[in-house]
Amino acid sequence: MLISGAAQAGAPKLDASSNYGLIALEIEPGGPMVAANGGYTLNMGTFSPQEHAFTTTPFSGWASLNKVGKTGGPRAYYLAKAKPGAYAFLSMSVKNWGVCYNADSQTFDVKAGEVTFIGRYDPRDSLVELGQAVSSGQFPS
Repeated sequence: MLISGAAQAGAPKLDASSNYGLIALEIEPGGPMVAANGGYTLNMGTFSPQEHAFTTTPFSGWASLNKVGKTGGPRAYYLAKAKPGAYAFLSMSVKNWGVCYNADSQTFDVKAGEVTFIGRYDPRDSLVELGQAVSSGQFPS
């Protein structure tokens, strides 16, 4: 969307007057489990570094990427729209199963009108954790 050149009707416009920013991630493939289940969701939420706590509510403070890795394709870049503020990774989920990240996860600041590249996300450790929880009976299969 941002690389395509000419703006398209209804496409978001990111500039100094925007009231949001974009979070950019490079994401490793999730593998067959993720592709078979239609991808996973990666949630980021607003975070207070002073209180060392999430400030996300059920209705606000979320930045999510949905259906990531649904094709099992190669490493790719993803963008999530977010209001300005401090954020941290909240969780990764496949269908109804999820891995929650605690307040010690990576934090980053989103600024209005800017793209914030936060690095590479690799879901493999979280997927292994989910698989072990299902196979041990912690989660229903």
